[in-house]
Amino acid sequence: MEKILGVILAIGILGTLAATQDTMKKKAPPKPAVGPSQVLLENWNDVGRKLIAMAEDFPEDKYDFKPVPAERSFAEQLLHAANANYFFTNPVMGLKPLSEEDPKRDQFKTKAAVVEFVKKAFADGAAAINASLKAAGVSVKSVAYDPNQTDLIGPLTSAGASSADLVIPYTEAGGCVNLAKGLKQLGITDAKKILSAPLCLNSQVAAGLGGDFPIWTYAIASSLFGDPTDPGMPAYMKVTSQYGQTSEAPDPWNIVSFGQMLTTARFLNQLGYGHITPSAVLAKAKAFTGPVALGAPALQCGKYPSAPAVCNDRTQFFLYKGKHVFTKSAGWLQPPA
Repeated sequence: MEKILGVILAIGILGTLAATQDTMKKKAPPKPAVGPSQVLLENWNDVGRKLIAMAEDFPEDKYDFKPVPAERSFAEQLLHAANANYFFTNPVMGLKPLSEEDPKRDQFKTKAAVVEFVKKAFADGAAAINASLKAAGVSVKSVAYDPNQTDLIGPLTSAGASSADLVIPYTEAGGCVNLAKGLKQLGITDAKKILSAPLCLNSQVAAGLGGDFPIWTYAIASSLFGDPTDPGMPAYMKVTSQYGQTSEAPDPWNIVSFGQMLTTARFLNQLGYGHITPSAVLAKAKAFTGPVALGAPALQCGKYPSAPAVCNDRTQFFLYKGKHVFTKSAGWLQPPA
């Protein structure tokens, strides 16, 4: 059986989910390898610690502060961010979807109650990840390191990156730069051996690496910049060039946003002026089965009863060759039926 190594310091996976663990002491030695359920927990510890620290540090008499009346208060923002975890974790745990987006502030009248809810939401998310990984039989070796550490040769070596069949970096911008440098210093430069989500494809990462993205393979549920097989890509590239945004054009989130904007415009055009109402637009969205501009060729909302909001389970794979040149390694693939 092949070994798959995940070398990760990631934050922001599944939105704002996080695990609540104590901050690792600076310069602490790497922890022993742990089981698969721990790998993702350590990925989002940093986000969890920061949000909980904010909740604990903010003065209670400022919890209802609002920048403007129409905005959420600080307490309401915390409740919103923490509660959003359950939109992801409830389906994973076989629980009913939430009936409302945010808890009411009057249900959590004190600072202590809000902090406790934030901690519980993140802990529940960690439990959901734990259960899903075990159920999938995923086995990944994990090595912990200080989140402020920039030289990752030691952690990569301890995790066995050099002998692994596949390294899976999953991290925010700063982590992309550090991991890319560490892998290169270890001589791990075969792009087919490094598979990443497209979170590293942004201008901050390119700037940190001397002007280009990591030369890796990328998996994404939409199109990537310059994809000649997507008929919508030339129009996207023309618009970004026209408005002087070429440095930001390869960012996959900008591509997704552009595609969503075109899809929304399609709904509005089909309805016609004078017939655009919230209910009419919602009906169009519910009936839409694709194709998505710059995205999946088809949608099937409700395919997975435990995750009704998942409408696309297709993924494409691209080999990055540098200088914004992507070559498609595999077209739209789906999980086995």
